Amino acid sequence: MSLLGREFRKVHEWLDRDVAEYPPELYFEKHQIKTHCIEAIRGLATAEERLAAKIHIVRDVELYVLTKPFYKVSLDEIDGLFINALNYI
Repeated sequence: MSLLGREFRKVHEWLDRDVAEYPPELYFEKHQIKTHCIEAIRGLATAEERLAAKIHIVRDVELYVLTKPFYKVSLDEIDGLFINALNYI
């Protein structure tokens, strides 16, 4: 999470906790609907963790929501990109 200046391993593990439960052909549909959503983010303790989760989710669907390379995205853009990302989950 270079936008935040440090890694949020706990956040990644929380969002990807059920990956092994689904075969590859159902991964996107089942996993992301279950854990890449507003309810999952509410389960995180701090505002910084919730922001890291939004970044994680945007990165997972960046081909659909970004019009420029991720390294050019600013923190001010994350909330809007996150809302757009939810349309692809």
